[in-house]
Amino acid sequence: EVEIYERLVKNIADVNNFTTMSQDKFDKVVKLARAIRERLSLTINDKNIPFETMVAEVKSIKPSLVIIDHLNILTTSEKFKDNLTRLEYLTRRMKETAKELEIPIVCVCQLNRSSADRDTKRPNLSDLRGSGSIEQDANMVIGVYRPEYYLLQNKPDEGGKGYEKWEEQMAKYKGKAEVLIMKNRRGRTGDCQFIFEGSYYRFTEINND
Repeated sequence: EVEIYERLVKNIADVNNFTTMSQDKFDKVVKLARAIRERLSLTINDKNIPFETMVAEVKSIKPSLVIIDHLNILTTSEKFKDNLTRLEYLTRRMKETAKELEIPIVCVCQLNRSSADRDTKRPNLSDLRGSGSIEQDANMVIGVYRPEYYLLQNKPDEGGKGYEKWEEQMAKYKGKAEVLIMKNRRGRTGDCQFIFEGSYYRFTEINND
């Protein structure tokens, strides 16, 4: 909970390091943090509760949005023969709950490692763990692709073979991200270009002007 509020404050106050700011700036940030906590109707549950308990809490709180982080560690009080059946149950229940309460439910999901064997690491629907039930039940599936992340993982030795090309690729993709609309039941699919500001935990639109 503390970490999530810290990220919110950094995002809104444009602060990436609390330890290097002036006292005046720090006082303003503290004031902003208090305002966020008081005005933002945000309930955070970081306990590993079963999905059924979570639904009961959601019904009592009646929020306008639910975010689940993440599907692959979500537990349930029901018993299933395998993990795939468990995921099918959870995605179906999420959809039913969203329809019943008339609110969006955003559920984060990990990717499997199939993209590691491809030349392009851009995610697709088949990369989702438990992809069958997610693709079937979700109204929208959104993925994020940051070429810079994979380039940094495969940095060649400086001055060695391929280093010059790697530098060119880094200059081209540094700080950039693609938000991929991989499924959209009520609209178009495609991709949007963003700048990823990791220090502030946010994505910002690219100004083409």
